[in-house]
Parts: sequence; C-alpha cells; structure tokens
Amino acid sequence: MTNNDIIKIIDMIDKNEIDKAKDFLKTQLVKSTDKKSYNILSIVKKIILSKETMTRPVLRSIMHTKSDNKQCICDGFVGVKWKQNESGLDALAQTDSADSLDFDRILDNPLPNYTLTDNDKIILANIDKIHELVIADKIDKRDKDCIVYLFGKYCNINVIKNVIKIGLAYDSNFANTVFMTDNKTRTPILFDNNNVKAIMLPVRTKDESVQTGIKEQTQKYIDMLKSI
Repeated sequence: MTNNDIIKIIDMIDKNEIDKAKDFLKTQLVKSTDKKSYNILSIVKKIILSKETMTRPVLRSIMHTKSDNKQCICDGFVGVKWKQNESGLDALAQTDSADSLDFDRILDNPLPNYTLTDNDKIILANIDKIHELVIADKIDKRDKDCIVYLFGKYCNINVIKNVIKIGLAYDSNFANTVFMTDNKTRTPILFDNNNVKAIMLPVRTKDESVQTGIKEQTQKYIDMLKSI
C-alpha cells in the first residue's frame, strides 16, 4: 500500500467509518497479492455498487446460491455465478444463501446455443472502444444509453460491458465459452464457461425505425474498427 492509502484508512477510522476502512483495506490487500483477482474485484464493484442496486441492499453484496453456496451477483439487468470460489470477492460485503436471491432459478433458462457472428466477435473483443464510439456519436451527451446490435438483439453496452469483461477475464477470446439465446429480441443472453455462468438482458424496443438505426450505427462502428 502507498502512504496515501494509509492516510485514507486513518481518515476513515477518525470518522468512525470502520466498515468502509475494512473494505478499503481488504481491496488493497487483494490488489497487492493477486492482480487478476483485483481486476475482477474492480469490475464486480462497478456492477453491485451501481445506481441500479441502490434501493436493494442485498444486491450490493456478494450473494450465495441456495443450491451449492456459490458466489453470485445481480443488479437486475445482469448476473454472474462463479463455479469456483473467487477469493478476491471476499473483500466485499457478503450475503449468505438463506438471504440471497434464488439465483439458480434466474439462470435456469433453457435456451439453444447461439453461434457468435463475426460482428459479435468484433464487438466483444473491443467492448470499451465500441462504448467510446457510441458515446462520441451522441448528440445529447446526457443520454447514457449506448445501444448496439449484438447477439441478434439490442443491447445497452453500459449495462452489459462489465459482465462481458468478467467473461473475458477467464476466457480471453470466448473460445471456450458457450453462448445461449434464441431469435427473439427480448430473450436474455446467457454465457457459460469453466469459471462462470452469466445472464444479460437486452433492451426492449418495438420501433422498427429505431431498430434499423441501431443496426446501421453498429455496422458503422464495426467498419471503423476494421479500418484501424
């Protein structure tokens, strides 16, 4: 830890923010011992400490499945279950299985396997760059939605990108990951590999002109990435 980190901890203790100081110290310990776990921990914090979970305290913690006590997270739009314990997540608040969501039921969604298209692969491999291109293209910068055509659906990059990053942390190009969904635009997308199983919800849009615009814009971003 740096001197600044120590100063932060002392300041928290002086303010009687003991739990906050403990969480910060645990996070710094993970950072100093395991870079991969720290990377995953940082991504998970962005999901569970987002505005989507503010009104539901249980979602602002690492939950545990009722069937096998595995770590899981959910913000109402995306969710992840770990198949093996990810030690870095112990640094965050914990909710035992009895008080957690029944996350296995959420994941128990029988869907056919989905084969990634070439465009899907480009988007997934460049998720941050795609996000930047969508934001840069917006006329109204206050509009935070970043919708692209992905998995044959309309997905908000702001919502799904951190789950995608968790998947990539374990399987760098998704070569050993199975994706599942159907051809309906409102159906969830699941992915499953040796380490995690995740679910993502697409955006619901019925307006055909909006759908066409999203497809055209997405293709434009893909063409831009290809030219780099």
